[in-house]
Amino acid sequence: SGNFKSSPNVRRTIKPIIPKYIDPAELLSLYALSSILLSALAIFTRGELVVYALGGMGFFMSIMFPTIFSLGISAGKGIR
Repeated sequence: SGNFKSSPNVRRTIKPIIPKYIDPAELLSLYALSSILLSALAIFTRGELVVYALGGMGFFMSIMFPTIFSLGISAGKGIR
């Protein structure tokens, strides 16, 4: 249970740093692939590993929305 208490602090630290070094479109692909793999892990395994897989999915999905939103805004510049 200690891992889940520190998880939000880790997320708050990592989220703003990663997009500075990786292209947002590539990052979104990486997040989607990670979410797919973690969901397969949650479906096909049992026990504590499922809980960690679901927590990891939440991490990647929470980063995906702002990335999709910013890509949509940047793609729409110049459209009236």
